[in-house]
Amino acid sequence: MKQATFDVGGSGIKYIIFENKAIIKKGHINYLFSKNRITLEAVLNEIVKVIKNLKSEVQVGISMPGIIDSENVRVLTESGIKDVDIDIVHFFSKNSFVKKIVIENDGNSAALGEWYYRSNLKLKNFVNITIGSAIGCGIILNNQLYKGSELKAGEISRMFSNNSKANDTHGLALDAGIGLLGLKHSIITKNEKILTGKEIFDLYSKNDLVVNELVKEWISSIAKTILNLDYILDFDLITIGGGVSENKLFFDLLKKEIAKIKDIKVENFTIINESILNRVEISKTKNNAGCYGVYYLLNNQK
Repeated sequence: MKQATFDVGGSGIKYIIFENKAIIKKGHINYLFSKNRITLEAVLNEIVKVIKNLKSEVQVGISMPGIIDSENVRVLTESGIKDVDIDIVHFFSKNSFVKKIVIENDGNSAALGEWYYRSNLKLKNFVNITIGSAIGCGIILNNQLYKGSELKAGEISRMFSNNSKANDTHGLALDAGIGLLGLKHSIITKNEKILTGKEIFDLYSKNDLVVNELVKEWISSIAKTILNLDYILDFDLITIGGGVSENKLFFDLLKKEIAKIKDIKVENFTIINESILNRVEISKTKNNAGCYGVYYLLNNQK
């Protein structure tokens, strides 16, 4: 039986089709919509178009942003996707060829996918960060996906970005997402064009003063987030995925920043974190981790 896996984002959907443990097709769906966010119903309709073309029975796995009740197959909160109060099981029940449905938060899916792909028995406590338009995170503790009492564990994009200013209440997503980095550049330069991640790094390589300052702040925010997570979770490994994971310059800058700030001063002494640089890597599944995660669930979740 074919297994169709979808990683839903704010601007499009990646998908990978598996059959007999082999990848038989990959693709990407770009949304055709205005400045308004796309609805969950529209997303599901795009998924149905793909699986209908398979002309066979299929199991469907969906990775998407927001707080997800995977047990009841429901999306509980809006994100880049709006109007999420849909009975997903009922929606797909109109298609008799759909034999199983699983759904999971994109950060959780990516963590499961990377952890599963690595097949390393020593990785008992593992974190995966996905950097895209915003920033996502998934946590494996003692070989189990950790979701928390209200299913919001790993929603680091909603964490406060600044802990020292009383009136600063914006979330980490505004400082750690590559998409929002482009938006900041647009606002500063008063240019309507919003740069892509590639365009930002092209300008960085050309020593563009505005971009260089923005990238410096962005890299610092990600590095501090990684160090904070290490002190909270004491992980065996943290991996960085998403589109930016393909960029070697990004990872070189990140490692240099972590090396610079890893030893934290507290009063009159310094807490030294010797091992952290050896416990941060680029994701092996890169931008496909979400699809691998729901593929794992299709094969391991009853």
